[in-house]
Order: sequence, then structure tokens, then C-alpha cells
Amino acid sequence: MKKYALAGLVLVAGLAAAAYWRCNRATTLVDLQKEILFAKSATDSSQVYARLQKYYLTLEIPDSLGLVDSVANEVATLLDTTKLKHEALLEMMSSISNEENVYKAEGRLQNGLEKAFIARAQGQEQLCDELFNHMKMNSPRIDAGLGVTYWEPFLTQAARFTPEQARFWLKAKRAAAKCFELHNRSKRWEKGEKYGALSLQYLERAPDERLRLDLVQRLQVILYDYRGLTDLSFLLAQRAELRAHAIGYQLRAMGILFNYANAKHSAGQDHEAFKLFQELIAATAKYHQVPNMDWYRTNGLLRLAYVYWQLGRYEDALRACAEVEQRQPGSNETINLNIVRGNVQLRLGNYDLTESEYRAAILLAHKEGEYDNEAMAYNNLGSMFYNLKEYEKALANYRRAQEVIERGNAEDFATRTIILGNMAEVWVAREETEKFQQLLEEANHFIQAVPLAHRKAQLLRNLGKLNLLNQKHEAAFDYFARAAAMYEKSGLLRLGLENEFYLAQCDLKLKKYSEAKTRLARALEEARQINEPERIIDAYGMLAQIAQEQSELESAIATSNQLIAEIESFSARLHNTERLVLYRNKIDEYLKSAVCYEIQRGRIDLAWEKLDYEKGRALKTTSNGYRDGGPVRFVNLDEVQNALDAKSLVVDYLMTADSLYAFVLAAKSRKLLRKPINRNELQKRAEDYNHAIRSTNTVFTPYNASAIQDHFKLTTILGRQLYEALMVWPDFELCANEERKLYLIPDAFLYEVPFSTLVVDTSSKAVTFVIQAAAVLQIPSLSFLLSRVGAQNKLPSQTAKVLLSADPAFSKSSTLIQSVQEKYPGATLLETAQSPLDKDVVLTALAAKSDYELQLYVGHSVSNSEDPDLSFIKMAIRNQVSGKIDTLAITLADLKKLPSLAAQFVFLIGCETAQGKLLQGTGLVGLQYGFLSLGAKRVQASLWRIPAEEAITQTQDLLMHWAQNAPSVWTLREIQLQYISKYSNGSIYLQPHPYLWGSYVLVTTMNEN
Repeated sequence: MKKYALAGLVLVAGLAAAAYWRCNRATTLVDLQKEILFAKSATDSSQVYARLQKYYLTLEIPDSLGLVDSVANEVATLLDTTKLKHEALLEMMSSISNEENVYKAEGRLQNGLEKAFIARAQGQEQLCDELFNHMKMNSPRIDAGLGVTYWEPFLTQAARFTPEQARFWLKAKRAAAKCFELHNRSKRWEKGEKYGALSLQYLERAPDERLRLDLVQRLQVILYDYRGLTDLSFLLAQRAELRAHAIGYQLRAMGILFNYANAKHSAGQDHEAFKLFQELIAATAKYHQVPNMDWYRTNGLLRLAYVYWQLGRYEDALRACAEVEQRQPGSNETINLNIVRGNVQLRLGNYDLTESEYRAAILLAHKEGEYDNEAMAYNNLGSMFYNLKEYEKALANYRRAQEVIERGNAEDFATRTIILGNMAEVWVAREETEKFQQLLEEANHFIQAVPLAHRKAQLLRNLGKLNLLNQKHEAAFDYFARAAAMYEKSGLLRLGLENEFYLAQCDLKLKKYSEAKTRLARALEEARQINEPERIIDAYGMLAQIAQEQSELESAIATSNQLIAEIESFSARLHNTERLVLYRNKIDEYLKSAVCYEIQRGRIDLAWEKLDYEKGRALKTTSNGYRDGGPVRFVNLDEVQNALDAKSLVVDYLMTADSLYAFVLAAKSRKLLRKPINRNELQKRAEDYNHAIRSTNTVFTPYNASAIQDHFKLTTILGRQLYEALMVWPDFELCANEERKLYLIPDAFLYEVPFSTLVVDTSSKAVTFVIQAAAVLQIPSLSFLLSRVGAQNKLPSQTAKVLLSADPAFSKSSTLIQSVQEKYPGATLLETAQSPLDKDVVLTALAAKSDYELQLYVGHSVSNSEDPDLSFIKMAIRNQVSGKIDTLAITLADLKKLPSLAAQFVFLIGCETAQGKLLQGTGLVGLQYGFLSLGAKRVQASLWRIPAEEAITQTQDLLMHWAQNAPSVWTLREIQLQYISKYSNGSIYLQPHPYLWGSYVLVTTMNEN
């Protein structure tokens, strides 16, 4: 008993000692960062704010730094050398009453304040009193002009300062100037921070709230930019901005707000940054008379343009850039203007304009010696060429970026590391492992010299992710572990928490299941504490995967069910899916794993129901109401099967890393097919086929009959190989002898595969394509098909409501409009009487036409594989007053804001402009599903762009056919068969190249006849 009692006493004593140490040790900024993350109420936040103030007021300034002596000596020199001229000062004070601009009057008063304190410290009491009397006499007018009560009570208090207090004020002013000078310098910010703390400590003896707010603006930048403590910086900004407005210090309020918005943008919180920059720009207009306010408006607009670009609001970004340009920006602003316009044009797919903007930035930055911006422009050019798979050009520009940094700022190791990481991605893409490893070793060497812990941690994490990409799991773990130590030391819990999942991923790859489970359990608890739903979903997804790999299948299924519940809970709490959209790819992988667990368990129907849930989940709604905030419900397979006719076959694909699954449903059977396959190899095969098709137009110029025939043979071989991979199993072939209706539900990159063009047979003289053996449709999910069971296909009448939007830049677009209007006299152009044109105007016009049965859009389009919601089509809208037609990029995210559509048919025609470069994967697939999710019955779009003349001619033929026949699954097929016959017998094209006839994909929610 005594033994155990003694142990207990030792334990209690140890806990007591630890508690005593925690209570009595000095609070650090890291402690405060953690506390604000865990704050649950306004009271909690206020307590953290009070402790943050106390931190700086009690921060020790070591004598060894010489800061106190430096400030004291400078003030002593100021007092010894300043000769105050009595008459001149009184004349300046008198001029305050004659100044009509209240802000300029305030500036003169502020200048007089410093002179008065110098006089007080020098012992010139009479002069000091006269100066204060003049200032106090003008203070009521200034306060009235500012709409506050600040200057009159402050001056009354300041006039009573003793000579010692006057010296403290002058020291605070000088220390604040030093803080301003150093706070934004990468090597001297720590000294700048201590000068700021010293100034605040002096202000305790000689209070001045305006001077204190000056310091807050500098400390803001230090906290988020150099220390990485964004949440503390946010807290400081929120309180300080309110106080600056309260005392009428509008210039400082704008500075604090500007930094606050920048910090939000740097933290990736673009929607909040957008609101703050808008608030800033509105305020700069309101307070335009304040001196130097113009700088905040110009740079606020420039930063807003960056945020617009990040949010996919490209026209708004270009409008903001145009306004900046009108304001006669300086060289730095002009360089950034070129860079952001280049970024926008890159997203718009205008690659020649992108390159032009980046080149302009490079020339001006080189001329002005702005090495950072010059390197950034070269780096961005490299990234453009990397995305275009022009790897040599990408490397050339990355190397130029490195050379610029080495020449201008060789010690900017963070930027040098980022560029090396980009170069390493090229070597990964080219499968050159040795060169990849060399670059990583060089980058790792640079990281050691990066002075800021949070930036070093981020760079280490980036190298970890590159190693994961290259299957180097042990090396990846090492980088993530080093990053974790720095995140912990810096108090960056959110970034550290995210990093824990990379460590768990490495554990999983290395089969260290126990370590991974322990890590994930701890991370799950922390994620709940700081309200990080994405990390909660990560935890359940990875815990389910561990259970599956340990053959604990029931546990894997139970955990994946918890995952689905968390996803639904997350959606309901947010009331929008913006964060889920950004997180969609990872969630989809977790849900696919949940499908695989059910397959392993042998519960095929339940596996299919979960797969259907995964594919329908990302859309705004499903037309059968299975989502819309209600409980999770899965599709009823029996209902779908009962609705199919004898010719129908539904094929739902599931792609994993090592297998291709096809759930096949017919009127009287259902089965699951599986074949082992390497996903990366299959994707490469699909990319090669798509590339061959999209490059077809290049073989006709210059015209060479032999080259044309060779190219057709190549696409035929690739098309046959892809058909065998996707549509043939040992005991089953999707295109059998009988004519079928194929309802395909693709997965992953299969959405970009032109199934109709795949090659069924090459044994006869003429090639047989899938479209010749079956009618092919795509559907988003089984639940969509079920919702339209029994719907009747109606013959469109001449009185049908038809909406047209055609970019006049495309040849023959006017011919198409004319032919449609001849067939449907009531057809109308998308138009508005409002001006200027913006997205809200276009969306309002679209909403007003939501009941139109046929909608046709012709315009430039670009898909975004990283964030599908930023895929867009440029819609043309006519101004009813001027008759002018303008275009505006409408994204999938924009479409989700519309009410439901009653359209029977939507045509999306993205024609080739014959200008600039094309990014692989450009198309309209994402927008198709966006229109379907709004309620459109059928949406036809193209996987690639063909010459405008061909695209519009084919559209006219389709419309004519549908005008004479009820819409059906067979209509598109019949038109495509006609064109196959036409091109087979043509003297120019020689062969029925899929490029010319096979780009269109029909996606439907109808059980078509």
C-alpha cells in the first residue's frame, strides 16, 4: 500500500509542478495562436486579445540589441539640434483653420503635436502651451468634420504631459518609425517587431491611440507574413479596424483592412478576402479626400483582381485590371497587372495572350530591377507550358526564373525551392527519376537556409508531396515529419493537422497500420476541437482504408458509413458546397473505396447504390430529390431495371488504381464485371487516343493524302485498343451482335473518352465504330434515369420557346441563328436592357428564360480539371438598346445559382477558333452535368472543338431532324452515321475521321425511346 501511495504522491507532485510551470511561464505568441484556434466565444477571443496586448507590453528588449539606447540617442539628438521657430510655428497653427479639407487640417494638427512635445521636452513651456491652445481651438471643427469625438479630449490630456512624458512620446514616435522601416524586410523584421513592442511600452507612459494603431498595422504584417500566425493577425485586425473607424483615423483603418484582406488571401480564404477587398474599395471611394487614400484604392483593386481570378470570375478580374490601368499605375503595379492578366488569360485558354502578358511583365520587371516579379513571370510561363505538356519549354522558363533569382536575390531560398519543385514535377511527368532526385536534393539544401519556420515547413511539405507522387514513401515521411516539428513549434495547428494526414498516408503506404491509426485518432479529436470538417472526413476515409487492408471488412464498412454521414453533415452545416467542391476529388476517392468494401463483402447491389450516391453527390441537386439536405437515400435498382426495355443496357464504370469495374444492368439481368488494369496506363492510353483525334486537323495542312491515311490508321489502332480495354470482357462484350441502347455512366478520366468513336471491328474493309453497333448516351447516375421513367418524348412544335446565344466571332453563327429562327419563329436571342454587363445581369436574363424548351449556346469554352466548377462557356448576350453583342464567361459555379430549368434540350457548341494553343482536355463535359442538375432533360456538348463551319452545319442538321421527329436516343446516332458515310466517300478527308463526326456527346436524364 505504501509503495502505491508513494507513487501516487510522486505523480500528484509532478502534475502540480507542471501546472505551476504552465501558469507561471511567460506566454508566447505560439500559445496565443493555439488559444485563438480553440476560442469558443467572443469572451474567449477578448481574453486572447488582451493577452496579445500584454505580450507586447511585457516583451523583454535585451540591452544587447541596443534598441533602447538607439532610440534614446536619436531623441536626444533631435532635442539638441531642433530649433523651433516661434513665429513660423504659430503661423502653421493658424493655417489649420483656413484648410477646408478636414483631413489635411488634421495632418497639420498632427505635425503641430510633435512640435509641441519637442517644445515641452526642451523646457519651452510657453511655446508648448501656445501650440496646444491653437490645436485645441481647431479640434472641435476637425472632430465635427470627422464625425467623432477624439481630438478635443486627447489634446486636453496631451497638454498635461510632463517633460518626461513628452520624451516618452517622442521615443515612441521614433521607435514606431524604426518598426515601419524594418517590419517588411525579410532579414530584419524581428528587430522591427521589437521596435514595435518598445514603442507600445513607451505609449503606456504617454498614451496616443493613433500612434498605437500605426504600430498595429505593422505588427499585423509581421504576424501573418513572417510568423505565419494568421489567426492572431486576424484578431488584431478585427479589433484595430473598428477602433480606427471609431476615432476617425480612416487612413489607418484602410491600412489595417488592406493587410487583413491580404492575410485572408494568403491563407487561401478567398471568399472572405473578396468581401474585405470590396469593403476596402468602397471605403476608399467614401474617404477619397484622405491623403494617400489613392494608393489603397489602386492596390486594393489589383489584389481584388487576383482574388477574382482565384474565384473564377474572369471578366470581373479583367474589369478590375482595366480600372487599375486607368489610374496610371506605377511600374510595380503595372508588372503585377501584366501577371494577373496573364493568369486570367491562362484560365480562359487564351495561351498566346497569356504568353504576351507574362513577357510584358518580364521586360518591365527586368528594366526596373524587380527580380522577384521577373522570376514569377518566368515561373508562370513555365507552368503554362507544363500544362500544355511542352516540357522542354517549361524547363527553359523555370531555368530562366532560377537564373533571375540567383542574379537578383540569391538568398531567396524559398522561391528557389519552389521553382526547383516545379522542375521536379516535369521530371516526374517524363519519368526521369534520377533527375527528379537530383533536384529534390538541391531543393532540400536550399530549404535549410530559409529563415522563416512556417515557410520552411510549407516547403518541406511540398517536397514530401513530390516524393509521394514519385512513390518514395519513406523519403516523403521524413519531409512531412520535419514539417510537423516546425508546425508544432510555430503553433500552426491547422497546417500541422493537415500535415498529420500526409504522415498517416505514408504510414499507410509503408503498412505501419498501428502508427497510422494512433495518428488518425489523435487528429480526428483535434479536428473536432478546432472545427475542421475536411480533416474529420479525411480521418474516417483513411481509418476505413486501414481496416480494409487489415482484412477487417465489417469495420471498414461501418467507418465508411460514418464517412458518408459526416459528408452529409458537413453539407448541411455549410448551407453551400463551396468548400466541398474544392475538396471533391478526395471525397470521391473515399466514397469509391466504400464501394470497393461492399464489393469485397459480396454485396453487389449495395456497392452499386453507393457508387450511384458518389456520382450524384457532387451536383447541385438530383432530380429525384434524394439529396437537397434530407437524409441519405440510395437508388432502387429494381425500379430502374423494371423501366428498361429489351434493347437497353446500363453500364456504370468504377476505376480504381488496379482494376476496372463495370456494373451492367439489363431488363432481365444485372452483373458486375472486373478486369485487372493499371489506372495510369489506361489513362495514358485514353490520352493518346484523345490526342490523336484532336491533332487530326493538323494533318490536312499541308495536304498530303498519304499522311492523312496514316493518321487514320493510327487513330483506328488506338481506338480498337481502348475499346478492348473498356468494353470487352472475357465472357461479355458491350457491343454484341444485336443493336443496343447503351447508357454509360463514366468515371474519372473516362468522362473525356469519346465512346461512340471507339473501334469495334477492323476485320472488314470498312472500320466499324461503336456508334454503328449501338446508340450511345451518357447519364450522370442511375437516380437521374429513374426520375424520368415514363416521361414522354414530345415532338417540338413551331411555337416552342427557343433561346439562342451565339458568339458572332464564330463563322456561320449568324447562319445558324437565321435557320433556327426560320424553323422556330418565336426563337429569341439572350438579351438584356441593363448596362454595364456583368454576371448578375446574364444570370438574371438566363433565369427569365428558364422555361424555354430549347436552348442553344455557341461560344468559346474551357474545362478545368482541378476545379470543375470553374469550367465555363462564353455566353453571348445582346444589349436591347445598342444592339451590341458582348460575351461573358459563365462557369458551372454560376449555373448552380440559377433556378431549375424546364429545357427539353440544351446544345453547347464550343467551336474551334483557329487561334492560339489548345489545352488537352478542353471541353464542355462539366457544364453538361451542370445543366442537367438544374433540370434540363438532355444536354448535347462536344468533347473537343471542331472547325466552326463543321460544328454549326452538324448542329443545323440535328435541329432539322429533331424538328421533324420526336427526340430520341437514335437521332444523334443517325446524324453521325450520315457523316461517317459522307466522309468515307469524300475526296478530301478520304476516311471517316472521328475528329470530324464524333465530338458530340449526348447526356440525358430521359429513359429514351
